[in-house]
Amino acid sequence: MTRSPVAPSLNHAVPAATEGPVPHYWPEGLRMTVEQLRNLLLSLDGVAESRPFKPDRAVFKIEATNRVFAILSGHEFPDPQVTVKVEPGHSAELQLEYESVRPGYHMNKRNWVNVSLVGDVPDDIISVLAIESFRMVRAGR
Repeated sequence: MTRSPVAPSLNHAVPAATEGPVPHYWPEGLRMTVEQLRNLLLSLDGVAESRPFKPDRAVFKIEATNRVFAILSGHEFPDPQVTVKVEPGHSAELQLEYESVRPGYHMNKRNWVNVSLVGDVPDDIISVLAIESFRMVRAGR
């Protein structure tokens, strides 16, 4: 089954920066694990992982610019979460649509969101958000 780079529940297509379709990594009915999301983030070109805060909080940066594009959090929250950068204004839209999207923890609330990996956000949308965060930060936005 071919997956489109369109995020249907977001009522808009993935921004033009998208370089082809977002791959679908998870079988239908199964939820993405922290390790699967970590592997997806590390598969992106020029990404480095560090743990400057706590052992269960992985920070993903673009090596060439040392800029953060995702933070994967483990046990400090009730459930595993990823913090990603979004287009300005998109944060509010995502929070209205999904209960498990919250303003970015210790981040700019307009440009960053926390997304629960076990909430109501489909895995494909989580992967789109993570990849688009990488692309925005890589482009200097």
